[in-house]
Amino acid sequence: MEVSSLKVSPLVDRVVVRPVELQLGAIIVVSGAEGEPRHGEVIAVGPGRMELGKRVKMTVKLGNRVLYNQKAGDVLMVGGCKCLIMHEYQIMAIVEGGEVAT
Repeated sequence: MEVSSLKVSPLVDRVVVRPVELQLGAIIVVSGAEGEPRHGEVIAVGPGRMELGKRVKMTVKLGNRVLYNQKAGDVLMVGGCKCLIMHEYQIMAIVEGGEVAT
C-alpha cells in the first residue's frame, strides 16, 4: 500500500509501523502470555531519545521488518493505511530474510 503521499515524522524514540500479513516461512514465533507477536514494516523513525544531554540513535531503520506485541502502539492512519505508532522499546525484534509465521 502506498503511504508516501503523507509525511509523518515521529518524535523522540517513536516508530511508525505498517502491519503486514503473516505468511508461512522460516521463523516461527511461539505465542506467550501477552498473545502472538505481530509483524510489520517500519515506515518512519524518530531521531531518538535524549539521555544525559546526548541523542541516543535509534536501532530500527526505515524499511526494517519487525516483530511487536499485539498491544503495542496506537493506531494512526497514514495515507489511508492503518498503521501503528509506538516507542522503539515496544519492538521485540528486527527480522531479516524469509517470512515470519506465528
